[in-house]
Amino acid sequence: MKKDSDFKPKHPEPEFKGPWWSHPYMLYIWLTVLLFGFLCFMAWFAWTHGWIPNRGIPAS
Repeated sequence: MKKDSDFKPKHPEPEFKGPWWSHPYMLYIWLTVLLFGFLCFMAWFAWTHGWIPNRGIPAS
């Protein structure tokens, strides 16, 4: 009977080798940062141009 420690997968996933900026997950991180920045910019733009009613909250 084999032990769990004797088990070796046939095709283990290799660790990523290369520069950090070319890792496949970096695309998702950069897109998330860009989306967050765009949404923050649009929120500021909408607030300053009166697209969002302030309902009596005084603007500073």
